[in-house]
Amino acid sequence: MGRTDMPRAIAAILDSGAGWFVARLVLTFVFWGAGIGHLVDFQSSVAELRALKIEPAPLMNVLLVITLLVGSILILADR
Repeated sequence: MGRTDMPRAIAAILDSGAGWFVARLVLTFVFWGAGIGHLVDFQSSVAELRALKIEPAPLMNVLLVITLLVGSILILADR
């Protein structure tokens, strides 16, 4: 569809909606993992933030988790 600088198969994948979703899913995988990790091991994450002198650590950890997960959802929703 107007792409002359790449193979047709790759252009077809990128032009499909599913291809873009998979690309966004791969892009956000690290952020999903970090957000879920901070959520599951909340106390260790709070201790890590305290060691970095980021206070109030529990609130900042909640904000960190929200930012990571909601940001990933927004990217997946193409917003």
